[in-house]
Amino acid sequence: MRRSFSRHYRIIRYYTLQASGMHVHITSCPGQRPAAFFNPQMYRSSWARGALQLVLVTGSGSNVGKTTLGTMLVKELAQQGVQVAVVKHVHHGVDYRVKDTGRYLGAGAVRVAALGPGEYMIVERRRLGLWEALGLLGGADVVIVEGFREQVGEILDRGGCAVYIAREPGEQPPVRNEKLVVVYSGRLEQALQAVLGLLSRGLCRIS
Repeated sequence: MRRSFSRHYRIIRYYTLQASGMHVHITSCPGQRPAAFFNPQMYRSSWARGALQLVLVTGSGSNVGKTTLGTMLVKELAQQGVQVAVVKHVHHGVDYRVKDTGRYLGAGAVRVAALGPGEYMIVERRRLGLWEALGLLGGADVVIVEGFREQVGEILDRGGCAVYIAREPGEQPPVRNEKLVVVYSGRLEQALQAVLGLLSRGLCRIS
């Protein structure tokens, strides 16, 4: 059954994000739009500076809404003409059992390329770190990174933004930072607007 993240949730932390004159205050008032705002015109012009922006979406565990929020961000940004790439952290191994691709990997191939009329996929059997993976995602304006909770401090230190989705009320995030948005297991619309506000001002650019 499909889970709904549109109800039952409330903010457990209130952060005012202050950088380059921007103030984003997430509120949890029912029926109200979040205080964060998204200006598409300003957002598109921010790409002129060219540096990649990174948004980490992590949380206290599985089934708290990380993938849901990640797909919300991708959809919203893609509608604005932004090139978005995604890195997803998988704890229990990637399921490559997709027709013949999986058969070749199962037979021992170290690398398989599947080419279609409008897309391709390359699967390589080796360990890859987050920053190395980012180097393979050329051409993107924004990268949405899901998981990697242990690297949230490093990502923030390098200029990226992050969302931490907590499972329980009162749960503390692993770090504190003005560009870390903390929500209780699913105020995803508010988190979405806060992140879009940060991105629109180029405040998630990694160095």
